[in-house]
Amino acid sequence: MAVQREALWTLVVPDALLDDAAGWPSRWGLSRILARSVRRHLGIQGRDEVIGWAVTGHAAATRAWAPAPVGWAADFRGPPPLGVLRIDPVCLMPGPGGVTMAGQQRVDIDPEEARRLCDSLADAFRDRGIGVRLATPDRWYMTLPHAPDVPWWAPETVAGGSLLDYMPDGDGGSELRRIVNEIQMLLHEQPDNQSRRERQVPEVNSVWPWGWAERPVPKVGSVADRVYADHPYAAGLALLAGVDVSAPGDNVEEPEGAAVVVPSTQRQADPEWLETTWGRSVFRAATRKQLRGVRLVTPGGNIAEFVPQRRRRFPWAGSGGA
Repeated sequence: MAVQREALWTLVVPDALLDDAAGWPSRWGLSRILARSVRRHLGIQGRDEVIGWAVTGHAAATRAWAPAPVGWAADFRGPPPLGVLRIDPVCLMPGPGGVTMAGQQRVDIDPEEARRLCDSLADAFRDRGIGVRLATPDRWYMTLPHAPDVPWWAPETVAGGSLLDYMPDGDGGSELRRIVNEIQMLLHEQPDNQSRRERQVPEVNSVWPWGWAERPVPKVGSVADRVYADHPYAAGLALLAGVDVSAPGDNVEEPEGAAVVVPSTQRQADPEWLETTWGRSVFRAATRKQLRGVRLVTPGGNIAEFVPQRRRRFPWAGSGGA
């Protein structure tokens, strides 16, 4: 898919971080970018959705390039198999409208515990041609002969709501629902969950299936020359597009070309780290015309874009839309 690349850098940062931008030192590159930026709203929301737009230039990237096969490419550095889906470990609990996923859908699980639980599922399903594979403690995958021909919902959308409103329905989802029910019974009997019950900590009592491709994933194109990220969707899109991927903490003294930066979860809310690693250098490169410009975009779909030749300037006033 042909796309146009231009020397513009995109930094994906939390909405909450920019809400506090008024307290940043005015000399910071990030502060100067925001003070001189034009603001607008992307028209989409969600971390994967915004990352997909930043890398591919398409506002519906997650529907064209589904998160499960894209994430597989990043996690296992290989072409994704047909019928792959994410089955992230979750904690289900009673809610006002029935069974619900805990608001913090990512249960606290250590790597060895995740390995044991995931291996137990892999052993149980192996003879039926169903694969289960661990990528990280909170990122698991399943491979089926065919992906369900029904829509999916991301965990952050489902959390806090009734599962009956989000489970895959109809004939296309019936087999997957049966598999999830079987997984719940298998997990209930696992020693690690028995230990969790004794310690009175949330159990890993289910998985959430999502992110599959309802049709073959088309060829990926990218508006970036390089992606700095360890986020599986950003890194996977870059790898499938043949774009170089670097660690999100790599400091670049002289930015050039077009790039997307997705800081790791541990760093994304640290403005001093963002300024030292990225803000100072990309602002300097833009003012020297080494870059066409810089934009900050949030999972809420808010964009602050600094292109030096523009004359219209608006102060940043939080995360509201343009």
